[in-house]
Amino acid sequence: MKKLIAVLLGLISLLSVSGCDAGRPNAPASGEEAYGSNEITITAGDTILNAVMYDNDTARAFMDLLPLTLPTIERSGLAKGVHLPEFLPYDEAALTREYSLGEIGYWPGGDIAIFYNDTRFEQTIVDVIQIGKIEQGVELFEQYDGEVTITRTRPEERIFEYERSEMYASVNGAEIYGTAYTPVGAGESMPAVILSHGYGGNYNTNASYAQTFARHGYFAYTFDFRGGSPGSRSDGSTIEMSIFTEEEDLKAVVSMVQSLDAIDKERIFLFGTSQGGLVSAMAAADLQEEICGTILLYPAFSIVDDAREMFSAAENVPDTVDFMWMTVGRAYFENLFGYDPYTDAARYEKEVLILHGDRDGIVPLSASQKAAEYYDSAQLYVIEGAGHGFGGSDQELAESYILRYLREHS
Repeated sequence: MKKLIAVLLGLISLLSVSGCDAGRPNAPASGEEAYGSNEITITAGDTILNAVMYDNDTARAFMDLLPLTLPTIERSGLAKGVHLPEFLPYDEAALTREYSLGEIGYWPGGDIAIFYNDTRFEQTIVDVIQIGKIEQGVELFEQYDGEVTITRTRPEERIFEYERSEMYASVNGAEIYGTAYTPVGAGESMPAVILSHGYGGNYNTNASYAQTFARHGYFAYTFDFRGGSPGSRSDGSTIEMSIFTEEEDLKAVVSMVQSLDAIDKERIFLFGTSQGGLVSAMAAADLQEEICGTILLYPAFSIVDDAREMFSAAENVPDTVDFMWMTVGRAYFENLFGYDPYTDAARYEKEVLILHGDRDGIVPLSASQKAAEYYDSAQLYVIEGAGHGFGGSDQELAESYILRYLREHS
């Protein structure tokens, strides 16, 4: 296992990390409140079912009893019953005999009923309070008669399937191509992560990260910067591209994602690698209210130093430059002279996560260390032995810290 050196800068603490908005509660450190979810997990033998609890006093009181492991009782070919260790509060006005397949009802006599059959009776035999619903797979209870274990679902424990689709944004009449990774069953108000690739990359560069985020319930969007690479599927040429045109692209993508009905507009994160990390930092500084958090992997804050080392002054930049593995134009370099990425990015007032390898041969670790000092609040994690780009155990380690950051700031 790679060792991780954690450098925590600014006013940060795992016990008091604020979300994106002052109206959101602080992320709790431990205990039952740490779940922060209205979901439960029901384990029956080798099968795990997910259920969403309704917003009523009886449901909340039931969740306060968890975890529970209890035997099931057959209820007339309609439901499986579970006898609780204590009675729950209920509102008599909410009593009903209506039910639907998969619903979980509380009988004031002290039992929970899991309705696995909606064809045997039109109504329940006794009055119940409906407190939740199993999303799928409830039919197994028709044959199952063993114990069930019911626990709250930690947000990080639930893994989603996801759908992949093409999605476009536009800026100044030009088209930006991208791919959306949408978790299935994550609800109607999903948090989102927008992923920006590095110099010469494309929408597939960060696909593995996008897939990880989608599996954990985040809408993820990867895209091609205009002119970001010779094979870019977005409009534009590499000759016209610069970090400033890429900042425009990213802002247009943020606007597009905000317009999606299924997205929680208060929980949009920026994620960027290398040059895409710098561009994400730049955009975040201008989008204080729109962005919930910023995640930077080996961000290219050293780009201005690189330009000065190559040309010393803007007037020395030729019309085209063969730089690394592609040809860029004068626009890529000339506006870097006189620009300070550190003071610009540091206008962002929320907490930033920065990850960098100590063997990065393209962007020196010192650039991220300097950036972390400029920010009001930053977490810098140095991954020993990692270069410019993470793979294998390095990426797994990076993802664990990114997911924790996302949870703490969602």
